[in-house]
Parts: sequence; C-alpha cells; structure tokens
Amino acid sequence: MYIAGKCGAEETRKIVENALIRFQLDFEKHIVATISDGPNVMKKFVSSCEESEEDELTENSTDDETDYETNYQYQSTDGIKRVLDETRFLVKLFRKSPLKNSQLQNYVKSEFGKELSLLLDIKTRWNSIIVMAERFLKLKNCVKKALIDLNMLDKWNENNLLLQSIVDLLQPVKIAVEALGRQNASLLTAKAIIDLWLKKIQSTTTSNDLAKQFFGILKDRIEERPQRVLCLLKYLHTGHHTSQSQNTDFFTSSISKTALIGFAEELYSRLFGNIPSDRTPHVEIMDAEPRTSSSQVHNEPDESFANQMERAIKHIQENVPEIQEKTRATLKKEFQLFENTGKRTESLELLYQALNTIKPTSVENESVLLVRWHYYKNQKQIVG
Repeated sequence: MYIAGKCGAEETRKIVENALIRFQLDFEKHIVATISDGPNVMKKFVSSCEESEEDELTENSTDDETDYETNYQYQSTDGIKRVLDETRFLVKLFRKSPLKNSQLQNYVKSEFGKELSLLLDIKTRWNSIIVMAERFLKLKNCVKKALIDLNMLDKWNENNLLLQSIVDLLQPVKIAVEALGRQNASLLTAKAIIDLWLKKIQSTTTSNDLAKQFFGILKDRIEERPQRVLCLLKYLHTGHHTSQSQNTDFFTSSISKTALIGFAEELYSRLFGNIPSDRTPHVEIMDAEPRTSSSQVHNEPDESFANQMERAIKHIQENVPEIQEKTRATLKKEFQLFENTGKRTESLELLYQALNTIKPTSVENESVLLVRWHYYKNQKQIVG
C-alpha cells in the first residue's frame, strides 16, 4: 500500500486492517505476527486491549525520538562523532584534491604495490562506516607520511584509537545482520544469531568501553520487544521452558509454563479450529533423558565469528525433534507428552510449522519492493 507523507503506527494498522478485509481476514482473529520497524512501533501496532496498560506509549512519542535520545546520550560521551568526523575530513581532503591524492598514492604503491583510494561512508548506510574505517586504518601510515609532506600534520590525531574499536564492534554486527536477513531465516535462527552476537560483544566489554555501552543498549532494545511467540516456538523446538532464573541465553521470559500453554491453545484454536478432545493416543507418556538445549553451541576459542555464526544456524536447523502421531485430550497433555518423549504430536507440529514461518526481519520484503521499483523505473524509461 502506497503511503504519501508521514504515517504513524496506529494509522498503519488501520490501513492493514482495511486491506485484510478485502481478503475476508480479521487482524485480531487471523494474524499471529507482524514485522515492524522498532519496539515502539511494534507495541503500538500489535497491542491489544488486555495488553494496553503495560504496552501503551505516550501518544506523541515516536520510535525516532527515542532512538535519537538514546544515541545522543552515548555518542556525546564517547566522542564517536568526533572520531568519524576527523576520519571523514581526511578522506575528503585526499579525494577532492588530485595533487594531494597523488602524494598519498606514492606511499600506497610503495607499501602495497598498487593504488588504493580512501573511501567515504554514506550517511544512510551504517555498514559503509566499516568500509571507510578499514581502508583508512590500512592506509593510516601512508596518510600520515603524505600529511607530513603537505605540511598538514596538525590534522593528524595520534591518539585516535577509537576508530579501531568501532571496526572491532561493527564487524560482528555486519555478519549478524547479514545472517538475520537471509531468505531462510526464522525466529529460531534469529535467536541463535543474536545470542551468539551478544556473547561475542559481551566478551569484549572488559577491553572495549564502546562495546560495553553498545551491549547495554542492544540488550535493552531486545527486551522491549514482545517475546511470547519466540518463547513458545523455542519451547516447541526444544521441549524446555525458559524462565528468568535460567541464564543459558539472552532470551529469557517471565511467562509461566501454564500461560505459555494457554497461549498455545489460543493460537491453535485461531489457526486450526477447535482442539479435538476425542483423539486416541498412539504412544504412552514415558520418561526420557533430559535433552540439551539446541541453543547451546560450543565454539572453538580461535574460530572466526562468521564460522561460529554458521555453526549456530546449522545447529538450529538440524536439531529438529521427530513428529509423533495424534494424541488425545488438550494441548496440555500433548505438551507433557512432548517433554517426556521429545516427539511433537500432530497438533504441536502444526503449531510449530506455522510459527516457524514468521520472518525475523523485513529485509526480504524490502528487497522485493526495491527490485519492483527498479523494474517499473526502467519500464517507464523504456516507454518514455
């Protein structure tokens, strides 16, 4: 749906509801999950009457305003803006002057055997900061020598050590974001990715103040998002209920097991009709050895973060419990059977497969829209 100008979360929801009516779909009855921009938008967009008291936000607040306040608080104290501005100034200095760049390239060719230009980041692409910073750090000795020849050494900041910290922090971010945006990504793989990502950042917080502050912001952001669906999906995947008392990962929940099963019954009823009560069990409930949580992946200390990420995703996708045939009574009985045998019943498998179709990001949809936009743009040019 094309939106001209600004459109808040509540207005967006109204547009979605009207669009769904055209297909005889009801937002409250048929829609289980939606993908939205940020936590504040999500709260306004999906909050129902019974959740409005705890999820409601100030009417005039927006996600952008909250982001700005949070970023300003940390950026102003860390001097991130100052470091990036100094880097950009030097990059522009050489890129805009063929004479200065020629002086720089003499040292670059002497050290690397070929010309390498300094790169400038793009304001609307956060990952371009990594490209700019990595190239600058690679050529920093050449840049310093060129500035000496140009009598501009006063523009060089010898104590600028934060740039390397920014690169060290953003590299895992780039790898994680690319993994989250994959076509086959699900909430379960997203959980494994973010768990590993946070642990990676947490491991560097003692030596990197920037990482420590980033870790705190990121963890707060994740906790702001509703996690009831993820907790249920994880429970259906592993057979274990995660509470706040457990510290096995960063996705803990205060939802009780009873509430989780109640939520599952509600979803099953909405998606697949009323729960049958006359099913005959094909397997008795039996004791089984406790199973290791699928989120636990042991990584080698020297293994690269990209390889660790691939291992975590593969572990999630390969460790899928067997499907068991129909059982009787309510989902509560079926959950108990699942916990004891490690085999999902037909009802739980239906619910599991449905929840596993939820995408963790809107990257794929945005990519499709971008392709369509380029297509129509080119078609218009051809017609013109």
